[in-house]
Amino acid sequence: MRRSAMLCGVLLLAGLSALGACGGSGGVVGPNRGTPMVFGGGASSAVDTAIVGSWIRSVTDVDIDGDVRTNEEIWTFNPDGSAAHSVLTRDAGGSVIARQDAVGRWTIAQPNLVTVDLAQPVSGSLQMQFIRQGDTLILGGQVFDRRL
Repeated sequence: MRRSAMLCGVLLLAGLSALGACGGSGGVVGPNRGTPMVFGGGASSAVDTAIVGSWIRSVTDVDIDGDVRTNEEIWTFNPDGSAAHSVLTRDAGGSVIARQDAVGRWTIAQPNLVTVDLAQPVSGSLQMQFIRQGDTLILGGQVFDRRL
């Protein structure tokens, strides 16, 4: 269990760094359990509103111990500019065994490029390209589905 929690933290850091690298600049987020990630800035045009909503992607894998794990990454971009980001690791039964969250603000600097300015737990900035295709959001090269 301890290795799984450490693996989840490493995956979060690698995932957020990779998302930043896909968008052009990197940022690193440290682990902070139980605190939602909040961004603000807001949507000001039709292009901006394409990102508004709650988006999820899930990856199921077998960890080093042979246990089935599902990692869920959730981004929520609200119309007022606030947003939330969480990464959850679930065991085979669906129970959350690890959770990573952070806080900050988001803006659209140019069409299809979101900038996320992190405030907690570590300050920094991420830029991610995004494309909206119906109920799918491609964010930083990763495919997310609309979360209902």
